[in-house]
Formats: sequence, structure tokens, C-alpha cells
Amino acid sequence: MEDKIVRCKIINSNQVFISGRLNASVTSKLVEALETIKDNCIIDFKELEYISSAGLGELIQTYSRLKDSGKSLS
Repeated sequence: MEDKIVRCKIINSNQVFISGRLNASVTSKLVEALETIKDNCIIDFKELEYISSAGLGELIQTYSRLKDSGKSLS
């Protein structure tokens, strides 16, 4: 099975679309995208085929960071 490259697209800094396979080898791409989020944000996983524990960890860190500043991630 061929790994699809993860793609992160940010719209208006409050919508993120993630597609492909998000494993530990491409988590840095996700981190770059998530670090730009400073306000309430919606993440669309509709086209995400797989997410590793490393990817989930980054999402949890982003959720915690936003929650601590009174913002939300959904």
C-alpha cells in the first residue's frame, strides 16, 4: 500500500483541512500548520485516511493550548 502524503490547508486561520495519512514521519507538517492557529478553529478530517498516536498527540497539544487561552478546537 502506498502512503499518501498528508496535506494541511488553512482557510482564514480558523479552518484546517487535513487529508491523506498522518503518521509519525510527517507529523512536522501538521505541527507547522497547527502552530499558526491562534483563535477558535474547526478541523475537517473528512479526507484523512489514517492518524498515528504522534498526530493525535499534536492535536491534543493544540487543543490544550487553545483551551488555556479561552479558545476552542473542534
